[in-house]
Amino acid sequence: MAALPGCDDRKVVIDAGAAIKLQRLDRLGNELFTTSGVLAEVRDERARALLDTLPQELKVREPLPQDLAFVKQFAKATGDFGFLSQNDMDLIALTVQLHRA
Repeated sequence: MAALPGCDDRKVVIDAGAAIKLQRLDRLGNELFTTSGVLAEVRDERARALLDTLPQELKVREPLPQDLAFVKQFAKATGDFGFLSQNDMDLIALTVQLHRA
């Protein structure tokens, strides 16, 4: 299945919910990223199978310490810190890192 229009050069950061809900992740962009913490959250056999059969590699990356520090500081400033899990902050920090690249 082809990517959605305008998604040919899009980097997509995947959370566990998208995999668990069996979303067609390959349609969202041509580069897919996640963290090891997210992969650990995906325990459902069908969801794991979906991740294993993506037409492109799911790249596992960890956020840089400075990006994670930025996200934590920003979340504290906005009052969101107490509502975000470590995986949430890692994914946001990875998104920041990829956006800067």
